[in-house]
Amino acid sequence: MIVYGSRMYFKKNVVKSYGECEHCGDFGKMTSYQARKFGHIYFIPLIPMGKSSQILQECKGCSMGAQIPLDQLDSAVDSVADQFKSLIVSATEGETEIEVEPGYPKINIGAMIASIMGQLYCLKEIESPDSISDVLMASNMSYENELVLAKWNELNGDLDKTSAHYEAAHRLQPEAPLPIYHKAVTEFRSGRIDAAEEGYKKYLQLEPEDVVAHGELAGIYQKQKRFDQVVKSYDEVFRINPENLSNKHLKKIYKKACKKSGVQGAFLAQM
Repeated sequence: MIVYGSRMYFKKNVVKSYGECEHCGDFGKMTSYQARKFGHIYFIPLIPMGKSSQILQECKGCSMGAQIPLDQLDSAVDSVADQFKSLIVSATEGETEIEVEPGYPKINIGAMIASIMGQLYCLKEIESPDSISDVLMASNMSYENELVLAKWNELNGDLDKTSAHYEAAHRLQPEAPLPIYHKAVTEFRSGRIDAAEEGYKKYLQLEPEDVVAHGELAGIYQKQKRFDQVVKSYDEVFRINPENLSNKHLKKIYKKACKKSGVQGAFLAQM
């Protein structure tokens, strides 16, 4: 039997991280690197297939990730780095929120710095959060610093520390929904289901129209076979966004939950 196919070879600038896959949705190990695809026979690279590329956050589970041709990498990195520098300058000037698009709610600068820091980490442009923390703490931004440290520990797979930093951010700003939500997500990823449920409920008290959080809470109830609560959560999902009524996967879950629980869901008659 001849073994043939194609894969990426000659990897360099490899960065290991953790994150949520944009393709399969799972949280787990990610790999970023530079390489070139070759056709192979018996895993011996023989035929180059395309140019060398930067692969970002390739998921261990589904093997999918983002790809940037190396001849476009410098401009892409410069663009991300410029955004990051602009945010750091704004932080030194005491700005805590940034308007990303006119007409949309402002976003906390710590959350934005954390997000872009993650991109730069995978590009091997940042090796430590220390200098970022120094800037934020010098500007009396303890809350923002906790968000950055939470993201850093998530990138490195330490979910206990991630959760602790989100909890610290919550104590600093008890009415801010962001750390409550992300702590709930982290608790779920850590297998602490009861804590995750409590966190999502707490978050939904502040953001009752967040359809994603209702859906994630429904997922917890489904795992626990609490079908009456699954129905209740999906009633909120469908109320907030009726377009979800056409989603075959959600309809199947909803109908099954109604049948298992004996609860007549508010939207069952429409299916």
